[in-house]
Amino acid sequence: MLTDDSALSGQSLEQDPSQYTKTVMAIAFDFDYVTNSPDKSRADEIRILTIKNKKQPKKSKEKKPPGVGCPAGGVESGEDLICAVIRETLGESGYGGAGAKVLGELFYEHRHRISNSVHVFLLEVDSSYAVQIRERDEVDQTWDNWITLRQLLQMQYAINKDGTPKDPNGVYYSHIRRVVKALNILIFSDPESLQKDVDIWADEHYDDIFSAINDLLKDGLVSISREGLITLPQKEY
Repeated sequence: MLTDDSALSGQSLEQDPSQYTKTVMAIAFDFDYVTNSPDKSRADEIRILTIKNKKQPKKSKEKKPPGVGCPAGGVESGEDLICAVIRETLGESGYGGAGAKVLGELFYEHRHRISNSVHVFLLEVDSSYAVQIRERDEVDQTWDNWITLRQLLQMQYAINKDGTPKDPNGVYYSHIRRVVKALNILIFSDPESLQKDVDIWADEHYDDIFSAINDLLKDGLVSISREGLITLPQKEY
């Protein structure tokens, strides 16, 4: 399912989207620690791949300050999106090398203010194998890349609503919003609307993800919208 946020919101594009620069973002989960224990929450067992920027990325069009998010970056000239998301994931986190698989693009969205489109992909990577990261000047190598869904949703935001820095150990709101949107697509989409590999993956992990979401709902870390979709609760910037 490829969706464009501008189309969903009814906003008109200020220019031809084909002229926008492109950014890719990787979402990768780890289920190696998932158990069937009734005493444990799947929200504390499912982990997601993150990186921590210790300073503003050189090519950041958003000029974003330090913070935590999913691997992401710009597409180079002549590079296709698949190659770009693998390169950025490996370069920023060290994960996603041998054996990594791009399952499919979940959605894309246009950021009109900076004439950029973000393409969000679901990846499958080996969480037990990593190489040295390439972007050592920008990325904090001491950061534990794999954090639980609960940890991610409990974090403060890295940036204030006015765009000023808030917490260098916080998460980027735009990234956590895209993770929530990805979960909605994986859980609630018609299987026929998903790319084949994404559908197979979503079916395999449905019960664990759904259980995690229920626990997050009970703890107020996510909400349900009027449309019945997972959403982020109001949180102080």
